[in-house]
This record gives sequence, C-alpha cells and structure tokens, in this order.
Amino acid sequence: MKRIVFVCGVVSVFCFFLVFAGILPVAGDTAMAADPVIKWRCQAHAPPTSTHYQNGLLVVAEEVKKRTNGRLIIEPYPVNAFVPAKEIFNAVKRGMLEAGFTSSAYIQSQVPLAAVSNGLPFNLENALEATYFIQQLGIEQMMQEAVKKHGMYYFSVLVNAWELALKKPVRTMEDFKGLKLRSTGMMEKYFGSIGAAPSYLPAPEVYPALATGVVDGAHFGDASGADNMKFFEICKYHLTTPLIFGASTIWLLNQKAFDGLPADIQQILRAILEEHFWKHSVSNHFDNQMTLTKIQQKDGVELLTLPPAEFKKMQKAGEKMWDEVAAKSPECAKAVGILKDFNKSLGR
Repeated sequence: MKRIVFVCGVVSVFCFFLVFAGILPVAGDTAMAADPVIKWRCQAHAPPTSTHYQNGLLVVAEEVKKRTNGRLIIEPYPVNAFVPAKEIFNAVKRGMLEAGFTSSAYIQSQVPLAAVSNGLPFNLENALEATYFIQQLGIEQMMQEAVKKHGMYYFSVLVNAWELALKKPVRTMEDFKGLKLRSTGMMEKYFGSIGAAPSYLPAPEVYPALATGVVDGAHFGDASGADNMKFFEICKYHLTTPLIFGASTIWLLNQKAFDGLPADIQQILRAILEEHFWKHSVSNHFDNQMTLTKIQQKDGVELLTLPPAEFKKMQKAGEKMWDEVAAKSPECAKAVGILKDFNKSLGR
C-alpha cells in the first residue's frame, strides 16, 4: 500500500512539472488552443431564390465551412440586407462587409474594365469562347489588378450568357424599337442606342414590373436565372441568342479581412473560389440547356433565335460601344483589343 501511495505521489509531482513546463495541457487548454471561429458577412445582389445565390454563394459558403473545419464561416445575406445592390462594391471596400457577391455590371463606374469582363454587347457566341477569353487571354488577371487598387480581391463566379425573357416576340433588330426592357450595365445603354426603352430595376422589382406591364422583357442571366425568378409565369417568349457572354457575377473580398486570415485559410478560400468558377460555369451551362427544354414543354414558352444576318447587324451596332469602352483607359483599350483579335481569329 505504501508503495502504491509513493508511486502515485511521484506521478503527481511529475505531471505537475510537465504542466508547469507547458508540456502537458491542463483541462480546458484544448479549447483555448483551438483557432477562433472567424465570421464574414457576405451580401449578394440577388434574392435567395436566384440560381447564382443558390448554386454560387451558398455552395461556396458550405464548402469553406467544410474545408476549414468551421474556422471560417461566410454568412450569406440577400439583396438589400445591408446596402442596395449597386453599393456592395463600396461596402466591401470600406470594410462594412468582408465579402460581396455581386454583378460586374454594378462596378463599372469604379472599375471601367468591368465593362469588358462583364461582357460587351454581342461580344461572343458561346460559353466556351467566353471562358477562354476570360481565363486564358488574361482578362481575369487584369480585373484582379484593377480591383486590388481599391483594396479588394476579385474572383469571377462563372461565365454565362445574358438572355432575354419577353412578353412579345423579337425576330429582327427592328423589333426592339420601343420595347420596354429591364436591363443593366452596357446592355442598358446598348438597348437605348437601337431604339428600345431600357431601365434598371433591382432584382425584387422585376417580376412585379413584368406582371403589371411596366416592362415587356428582362434579362437576369440566362434562361435558368430567369426561370428561378419565375419570369416564365408571365413571359412566353425567350430569346436564346446571347446578348453578351461574360463573367457577370463576381466575388469581392476586403483585402484587410483576407490578409488577416491564417495562411492556410487564405489558401483554402482562394482554391475554393478558383475551383468553383470551373464547376459552376459547366453546371450552369447544362442547367440552362435543361431549363430551355423545361420552359418549352411545361411553360409553353417559344424559343427565339436571331437569324445570322440580324445577329451581325446587332454586333455591328455593339462594336461602336466597344470603342467607347476602349477609350476609357489603357486597360480597357488593351482588353477590347484582345476581344477584337480573338473574334478575328475565329473568322469574324
């Protein structure tokens, strides 16, 4: 018995020495040593029902939580939760929000180059061309440099088309004259230049505007985006000819907030955003193809495609705006030059 007591005493003294030396943790040390949970607020430019909110913001937020073991939580907020959609850029820049999920159409006054990355009117014909233009010809890197000057990091969410949901059919350039359209960015200006009557409306106001006749049509991404917004309950025509192809949905990260993350979380977050671009671009393309079939069969929507001659007319009208954008800055001139050279290499 005395031997047992002696041994226990020796063990106790030895354990006390280890604790004092910092080698053996005391109760509660594990919790204290664990990395703190970092929470970021991220507001989107779209409502929770939209395709990009569901398949973009929410998917990335869940993946970040998973890969960081809950050390970084991106809290998603819908349009207008903190600021209007067009103010997300400034809110992230000031640090009011750590991250923003928004449209590159909304940042063109601060970053003129966004007019090119978002997509110039009738710039390209399909998603593969647009992906190559953004990622392989240097537009993504140019945008990252331009946005970094404002104290933020930039990542494209995906490349997709803007298509037009309509209450009236359009089959020629002439049919656009007098048409009341919800639009934004360069397309809003373009539609005005060809005789349409465009106006910007925040996302939550588009459906009521279509229902009450305030507008005759609207673009909110491609067909899958319009379908998620329930536009085809009202619009029985859909123009599949792409108005633009570009990186129209983007991430903005406050630079100080990002730089303040542990190095491994920075690496994880960057990897997720870069990977997700490719996954989301591909899945969105096929979602759109399935949506086109669905809206024809279930919603009675007629799909419209501009004849090649009409597309050429509309692209020609768009090229005037390409040159206007090129004149805004050396970066814009370079990017528009890349776009023109790319089209020439494709025989256009």
